Amino acid sequence: MKTTTIVIQYHSRYVTEAASETTIPIQIDNYNETLDILYVYINGLKLVQGVDYTIDGTNIELTQALDVIGTPVEFEVLKS
Repeated sequence: MKTTTIVIQYHSRYVTEAASETTIPIQIDNYNETLDILYVYINGLKLVQGVDYTIDGTNIELTQALDVIGTPVEFEVLKS
């Protein structure tokens, strides 16, 4: 069993600017896909990776487009 200690937490927020957005930037410069834990929330609801979105480098790709302009997407990254 591996144990990880969370050392720091980063947050970012993106607000959709167009209808039907599916590519959303994470906007956390030091995010490392292989080492960090990423949580994604839309309108306060937590998304499930592999079901609601996939990670593509510094962006997430949503499985369903966000049709309402101004929808908040929040990111939380936990680094060890």
